[in-house]
Amino acid sequence: MLARLVVVRKNISVQKGERVLFEDIKYFFYITNHTDYRAQQIVALANERCDQENVIEQLKNGINAMRMSETLTNQLRRLMVKSPLRKLR
Repeated sequence: MLARLVVVRKNISVQKGERVLFEDIKYFFYITNHTDYRAQQIVALANERCDQENVIEQLKNGINAMRMSETLTNQLRRLMVKSPLRKLR
């Protein structure tokens, strides 16, 4: 079986506001057995697949930011129980 390696180098500027804090270089490696695609197509296919996997994960487990934690839920319950008692005093 023939394998192909596609390497993408990204130059990244880490900024705070408009000021550049430092320059960074990241390398991304794509290994595939598709020899008939161009390098750009390999990267696009891999990114689409990652996006699909993220969507599937979010649909299965829900978006965590949209959930309330157990402690927050318990705190809200306590407040709802105590607030009518405070009005009675």
